[in-house]
Parts: sequence; C-alpha cells; structure tokens
Amino acid sequence: MTIKKSLSEIISLRKENLSLRNENLRLKIKNERLENENQLSAKRKSTFNVVFSVFFADIGFTSAFFFKEILGTDKIYLECAIMVVSFICLGFISLGLWRKKW
Repeated sequence: MTIKKSLSEIISLRKENLSLRNENLRLKIKNERLENENQLSAKRKSTFNVVFSVFFADIGFTSAFFFKEILGTDKIYLECAIMVVSFICLGFISLGLWRKKW
C-alpha cells in the first residue's frame, strides 16, 4: 500500500513540476515581450523628444530670420544671436541623443 501511495505521490509531484515549468516558461516569454515593448516605448519617447526639439528649433530659426528681414540686413547682433541659438539647440539635441545612446 505504501509503495503504491508513494508512486502516486511521485507521479502527482512530477505532474505538478511539469505544470510549474510550463507556467515558468510562459511567464518568461511574457516578461521578454513586455521588456521589448518597454524598450520600444522608450525609443519612441526619445525619438519624439528629438523631433519636437528639432521642430521647435526650426520654428525659432524661421521666426528669427523673418525678424531679421523685417529689421534689415545691417543688424549683426541678430545674426550672432541666431548662430548662438542654433549652437545651443544643436547641443541639446546631441546631448539628448548621447544620453539615449542610439
């Protein structure tokens, strides 16, 4: 009787072990999928930030050149301001790209 009971316990424990392994494998696959989605989300977010920065810089440069044309071509300080702002914006864009390590 005890041998039969021991065998049935062993069989039930093996079945439980197999079901736990299957569950573990299913959870690992789900975890990998979620990690991949999270990485894609982070890349999309950083891409959006860079595109938004470029768009903002483009609007700033366009308006600066527009005001330069209105004020006249003899305003050297406006040209210097446009150049400084462009370097600052490009620096922020490159810093954002470097931090994300594309």
